[in-house]
Amino acid sequence: MPKILVIDDDESFRNTLVASLEKQGFQVFQTSGGAKGVQVARDHQPDLILCDVSMEGADGRLTLFALRRDPAIASIPFILMSGVALSGEALPGTGRGADGFLLKPFTHEKLLTTIEGCLSKVEQSVEAVERTKDNDARGVSREEGLPESLEQIVHVSFAEALSKGPPPAGNLAVPIFSHGSLEIELYTPEGQDPQKPHNRDEVYFVAHGKGLFFDGAQRHPVEAGSFLFVPAGHLHRFEAFSSDFAVWVAFYGPDGGESNA
Repeated sequence: MPKILVIDDDESFRNTLVASLEKQGFQVFQTSGGAKGVQVARDHQPDLILCDVSMEGADGRLTLFALRRDPAIASIPFILMSGVALSGEALPGTGRGADGFLLKPFTHEKLLTTIEGCLSKVEQSVEAVERTKDNDARGVSREEGLPESLEQIVHVSFAEALSKGPPPAGNLAVPIFSHGSLEIELYTPEGQDPQKPHNRDEVYFVAHGKGLFFDGAQRHPVEAGSFLFVPAGHLHRFEAFSSDFAVWVAFYGPDGGESNA
């Protein structure tokens, strides 16, 4: 049976949930905090994680963020649990990397259905990868008759970008994609933002968290969804950002930046 990790600081609820899962034959690990949960995930490699949203210290979202940044555990299905209904961008599957959501209190049937749904998606994903490898080995196109141009479309989710791990030596951000002069990176500063002016134009899209953007003269509040354009050579940095802060970065054009002409 699959291994499941339960992370929740409500001991009574956690014990009840663990007992329920064990009755179904699951092998269950448990812990009361997000930081400990990430370590348990590294040690035991569970097939799925159930994590409460509201916890002291590292809450559910920070736990998920840390998990997705570690390539060794980034792909583990992650289900958030909360006594408060989430809506809009807070819902799992909208760029934050969660695979499911359970509103407390939930029934035993709802628990099992959600778990089975997540594990089923993993199985389908593995099968799809194996089919792609097989097709590539036989020289078969991913989609027979698919126009050549459509095969060049690229999609990278926030969770996938985080799973690529820390930046390579000498880089502040993780390279994600490049095409022509365009370079896409994911930047997740820690503590302080040490970046200096760049020699090309760049665009930022804040993907997660919030903070301040210093443009050399003023400070502007930014949050998930914020867009920023920085001309080549312009002084700038992020300040007072949350621990889960992450931005997409797009560099493009020639050294010195593009002209307005």
